Order: sequence, then C-alpha cells, then structure tokens
Amino acid sequence: MKSFDIKINGYVFRMKFENILHYINQLNYMSTYLGKERLDVTSLEIASDIDMVYIEDVSLYQSLCSKIKISDNRNMIDTFEYQKHEWSTIDNKEVFLNEKEQYLVLKKSESTFIFITSNPDKNLAYPLYITYEILVRLEENKKALFMHGTSLKYEGIGTLLLNNKAMGKTTFLVKLLEEKKLSKEFLSNDRTFIFESNEGYEMSSFPIPVIVSGGTIKNSEPLREYIQITKTFKRDISQLDDHKSSCGIGNDVFSRIFPLTTSTEKSQLNRILIPNIKLGATGIFDIYENQDHNILHDTCFTPYDTESLRKAWLYARKYSDNELLEMSHQLLERIRNDIPIYTVDYSPDLSSQAAHQGINKVLGRKI
Repeated sequence: MKSFDIKINGYVFRMKFENILHYINQLNYMSTYLGKERLDVTSLEIASDIDMVYIEDVSLYQSLCSKIKISDNRNMIDTFEYQKHEWSTIDNKEVFLNEKEQYLVLKKSESTFIFITSNPDKNLAYPLYITYEILVRLEENKKALFMHGTSLKYEGIGTLLLNNKAMGKTTFLVKLLEEKKLSKEFLSNDRTFIFESNEGYEMSSFPIPVIVSGGTIKNSEPLREYIQITKTFKRDISQLDDHKSSCGIGNDVFSRIFPLTTSTEKSQLNRILIPNIKLGATGIFDIYENQDHNILHDTCFTPYDTESLRKAWLYARKYSDNELLEMSHQLLERIRNDIPIYTVDYSPDLSSQAAHQGINKVLGRKI
C-alpha cells in the first residue's frame, strides 16, 4: 500500500492507497492545493496522528450503502456548505454517506478513517475536505479558536486581518505582500486559528486555497503575471469581472508570487487590523483605533462556521458547544484588552508603499 503524509500545524495525516494511480492523482491534487512543502513521501519513522485509507471497491461501497438505507438508526446530518451526510452505525462502527452517494467514510477509530468510493476520479476533493474537518476539531480540542481572518508576519510583526465576507481582507493582504523591500511571512487567507500559550497569543494556519477576485488580480502586477504565466483564465485578464470572476491559488504557491515572501504555519499575534475597502472610491487610506467591540465575536467561527456552514460531524470534540462558546468569549475578551486593534479604511488604488508608510506612521514598527 502506497502512502504520503500531509503535515499541517504539527499534525501528520497519513494518506494510504491500494491503487498506485489513485495515489499519484491524489498526491498531485494535494500538491496543487497545499503545496509540496506540506507533503512528503511517508517515512515510517514518523508516527501519524490520523490515518486515512483510500479504497476503490464498488461491491463494498454498494454493500455499505445498502446497509445504511435499511438501518433503523440512520440520520441525515448537516456537515458543511452544500453537503449533508447520512449517518449510521454498522457493526458498531460509525459510517457517513455523502448525500449525493459519491463516497462514504467508515470511522474505525478517532485516528483511522476509511474513505470508500466507487468512482475515485470524481472524488479527488473529498479527502482534502475531510482533512480540513479533522484539523478544525484537533485545534478546537486544544482550545484554539477558528477565526474569519487572514494572517501574516509583516516586518516580523504577527498581524491578523479580521472582518466579514467581502470587506477587503484578501485585497489588503495583497497590498501588504506586494511591498518589495520588506520581508513577509504568509500563514493563511480567510481562516486562521488563534490560541493562548505561555508566549502570549499565537496564530496558526488553515491552508485553504487563496480566492482572489478579478478586481484584486487586475490591480496587482504580481498576480497578473502569475495568471498570465499559468493561464488560469482562458480569456484576457482585462476582461475579468471585478466581482464575479475569481480563482483559487494554492496556499504555499500564493506566497511565492510576491517578493521577499515565504510561508509559515505559526506566528505570534501582535496586532489586529480590520480592513474596510471603499469600492468605487480613490485616494482613501485611514487607520484609527477600532470602536466596534463586537468585531472579534462576529468573526469567530468556534463552535460553528456560519459562512461555510461547517459543523462538527466526523471527529469527536472534547467540549460541548456551550463550553466552546464560553471559552471563546473569555479568550476574545482577553485579546481585546491585550492586543491593539485598528480599523483600516482604504480604496482599491492604494499602493503597497503607501500602505507600509501609513501603517508605520500610525502604529510604528514595534509592538
């Protein structure tokens, strides 16, 4: 059986395959979305945290589906956006069948999951989705919070960009990463874990692809060059719709697009910025102390990701929803009291140099 490891935030997810073609296809798919730095051909000297066994077996798949359908204890459960799973137990093992009957997951234990499909060519994305789901629960079990935020180290300062959907987090991230004279380290876009440690407050990555809109691409020279070289869009970039067109770029690949930028998985949390893009305006850039005391709670996706409708389903939590809500409230209040939080109003024509100068003028280089 062939295998490779996915390494995220110190966890090792081991993917095992009976079929060499499925191994190659899944390795290439994971490399595209996670980056080769997070993947490694398995070294048996390294223990895995989670084992995921990938099986194509039409008869086994059909047999388990039939057993679920006649089970007295089956139940349809919400899992994440646009998808539900039918849950049941077979021979005292939990089984989750995708509602479109494309695949099922047999849970042998809290560390071993059997992914069974009858058509692997149409199911490349699902092992990655399941990896993400387990990662969220592993981090929450360590009392980390899942935030609607983008994270980076900018001049060595751990910076979290927080706000709700379509408020300009990714566009402002691109403005910061475009600066040619400064070192930057990119963690992740749109989702970030935050937690408390002996060192203070820290952030860790959630390596989903970076989704950039047509408007952000057209206003960024490094992104335009990347799109043209990779031919991500079949039509000319000038024809991209600012809001309706978008593309996804793998997490580690994204960091290599910009000068003096690398990727990392963890960073201290030193400051929080609330980007607020003023679409249709020009010449706007203003930084001031945030007055919205609810912004931290509004952008916290623990215990429930309200944007992608992600709910706990596959991996057991140590804490109830109410316990997680109380822990998140207490941690966010400590962060609000200890970490500087600033709102950033800006227009799409903001340059990376102007952003850097404005940040240093108001916030300084030291925290």
